[in-house]
Amino acid sequence: MRHGQQADLERAAGLPVSVMLAPDDVALATNEVGFISAVVAPLYRTLVSAAPPLRACLTLIDQNKRMWEQVAARGAAGGAEGGGA
Repeated sequence: MRHGQQADLERAAGLPVSVMLAPDDVALATNEVGFISAVVAPLYRTLVSAAPPLRACLTLIDQNKRMWEQVAARGAAGGAEGGGA
Protein backbone atom coordinates (compact mmCIF):
# COMPACT_ATOMS: atom_id res chain seq x y z
CA MET A 1 0.00 0.00 0.00
CA ARG A 2 1.30 3.46 -0.92
CA HIS A 3 1.91 5.94 1.88
CA GLY A 4 -0.69 8.24 0.36
CA GLN A 5 -3.28 5.46 0.43
CA GLN A 6 -2.53 4.77 4.08
CA ALA A 7 -2.92 8.46 4.90
CA ASP A 8 -6.22 8.55 2.99
CA LEU A 9 -7.51 5.53 4.94
CA GLU A 10 -6.53 7.12 8.25
CA ARG A 11 -8.30 10.36 7.27
CA ALA A 12 -11.42 8.47 6.15
CA ALA A 13 -11.52 6.61 9.47
CA GLY A 14 -11.32 9.88 11.37
CA LEU A 15 -7.87 9.05 12.69
CA PRO A 16 -4.96 11.47 12.87
CA VAL A 17 -2.67 10.91 9.89
CA SER A 18 0.70 9.48 10.84
CA VAL A 19 3.40 12.15 10.59
CA MET A 20 5.57 10.05 8.29
CA LEU A 21 2.63 9.54 5.92
CA ALA A 22 1.28 13.07 5.81
CA PRO A 23 2.31 15.29 2.91
CA ASP A 24 3.35 17.99 5.37
CA ASP A 25 6.93 19.21 5.10
CA VAL A 26 6.85 21.01 8.46
CA ALA A 27 5.62 17.95 10.36
CA LEU A 28 8.11 15.68 8.62
CA ALA A 29 11.00 18.10 9.23
CA THR A 30 10.02 18.55 12.88
CA ASN A 31 9.86 14.78 13.28
CA GLU A 32 13.31 14.36 11.72
CA VAL A 33 14.85 17.03 13.98
CA GLY A 34 13.35 15.35 17.03
CA PHE A 35 14.55 11.88 15.99
CA ILE A 36 18.07 13.13 15.28
CA SER A 37 18.19 15.05 18.58
CA ALA A 38 16.74 12.30 20.76
CA VAL A 39 18.11 9.14 19.15
CA VAL A 40 20.71 9.52 16.42
CA ALA A 41 23.04 12.20 17.84
CA PRO A 42 23.19 10.74 21.38
CA LEU A 43 23.82 7.27 19.95
CA TYR A 44 26.70 8.47 17.78
CA ARG A 45 28.20 10.59 20.58
CA THR A 46 28.35 7.41 22.66
CA LEU A 47 29.75 5.37 19.76
CA VAL A 48 32.47 7.97 19.15
CA SER A 49 33.77 7.43 22.67
CA ALA A 50 34.33 3.76 21.78
CA ALA A 51 35.26 4.26 18.11
CA PRO A 52 36.80 7.72 17.52
CA PRO A 53 36.89 7.36 13.70
CA LEU A 54 33.10 7.69 13.78
CA ARG A 55 33.52 11.35 14.77
CA ALA A 56 33.15 12.28 11.08
CA CYS A 57 29.60 10.92 11.23
CA LEU A 58 28.72 13.53 13.86
CA THR A 59 29.52 16.28 11.36
CA LEU A 60 27.16 14.73 8.83
CA ILE A 61 24.47 14.25 11.47
CA ASP A 62 24.75 17.91 12.48
CA GLN A 63 24.52 19.00 8.83
CA ASN A 64 21.46 16.82 8.30
CA LYS A 65 19.78 18.19 11.42
CA ARG A 66 20.45 21.79 10.30
CA MET A 67 18.96 21.03 6.89
CA TRP A 68 15.75 19.69 8.48
CA GLU A 69 15.62 22.69 10.83
CA GLN A 70 15.76 24.97 7.77
CA VAL A 71 12.97 23.02 6.07
CA ALA A 72 10.83 23.35 9.20
CA ALA A 73 11.57 27.07 9.53
CA ARG A 74 10.78 27.78 5.86
CA GLY A 75 7.54 25.86 6.10
CA ALA A 76 6.53 27.53 9.36
CA ALA A 77 7.36 30.97 7.98
CA GLY A 78 5.24 30.30 4.92
CA GLY A 79 2.40 28.87 6.97
CA ALA A 80 2.75 25.71 4.89
CA GLU A 81 0.79 22.64 5.68
CA GLY A 82 0.93 20.06 3.00
CA GLY A 83 3.98 21.29 1.14
CA GLY A 84 4.53 17.87 -0.38
CA ALA A 85 7.19 15.77 1.24
